[in-house]
Amino acid sequence: MSVRLYQSFLLAFSLSLVSHLHAQSPLWSAEITIQTSTDPENEGKDRCYQILRKPLSEAMEKADEFVNYPMGGFITQAIFNGDIQVFKDANLTQEFGSQDIEKYFGGPDTIVMYDPVSYEEVIEVIPREPSPDDFHFVGLNIQLEYEDDGSISQSIPYGFIDTNPSNDLWPDAFRYLYFPVRVAKRPLKFNKRKWNMIDQHRVQLPISTMAFDENNQLTTSEMLDQILEMVESGSEDDFVRADGTFSVLPELDREMFQESIDTVITFDPVDFSQEIVLVPTRSAASSIDQIRLVQFWAWDAKRAELTILPIGYSPISRVEDVHGNRLYELPLFYHIPRRFRSE
Repeated sequence: MSVRLYQSFLLAFSLSLVSHLHAQSPLWSAEITIQTSTDPENEGKDRCYQILRKPLSEAMEKADEFVNYPMGGFITQAIFNGDIQVFKDANLTQEFGSQDIEKYFGGPDTIVMYDPVSYEEVIEVIPREPSPDDFHFVGLNIQLEYEDDGSISQSIPYGFIDTNPSNDLWPDAFRYLYFPVRVAKRPLKFNKRKWNMIDQHRVQLPISTMAFDENNQLTTSEMLDQILEMVESGSEDDFVRADGTFSVLPELDREMFQESIDTVITFDPVDFSQEIVLVPTRSAASSIDQIRLVQFWAWDAKRAELTILPIGYSPISRVEDVHGNRLYELPLFYHIPRRFRSE
């Protein structure tokens, strides 16, 4: 092969590689840190639905009838036992020593004692025994990336738990302990022999609180407009109904995302004659201010590992009255890949 031919081949390969890397880069990226309840009894927008729960061992089955920890409690219990590696920082570089766990989770408490002779009150400081049942909330750092096929991928660099959820008895303590999270890409096999608990989470995130990547090629509004165009055109089949059935989005529902046309009466400034002008109303994207993420959380006590499987997302639209007052929030549709649907 001649030198010139080899140089041409090398140049073509380099351009192809650059083009491929550019095509794979996300068009929109954002990051947000959340703290959500793992207690299925908790009310609110961020709901947890328990799908599978298994005692840590057969020997605990009887005791397990009386103690029903949420998943956050099981994670905290693993920290108490030293089964899970935790860190002082979100970069997961400064390991938190096991000797400090009792100090920072327990902390002091006070009780009032009475002298049996004089009946004088004496305040005595005692160690506070933390209960895993107190730890309902688990935090996640979630990084979102949008590609041009309508999907928003979710990566989770770390999780964290509040070491003092009820008060600040230890103001100088590390408030949060961080731990690694495994993100699954394929559907989890809900095998009772493997998992101790599996919850479905629907986490609703305000777009305004997200930190956006400065290198984004699309603004949030442009991304939402692009998604709605794909929904309306039917070019992607991963968009499904928002009624909980995750069934295919019918054509009638797709049409509602079209930009509608309204009429406005204008007046000529010279002869004051009236003219009816057709104008487009605002698109549905302008009313979307939240994103709901659907995730499965699975806790494996044997490995002391939290696995999170991202399923999909739903744009949440605000519905207002004629005066602009917010009435309620409406999930428009879900983006659920076919591999996560039963149909």
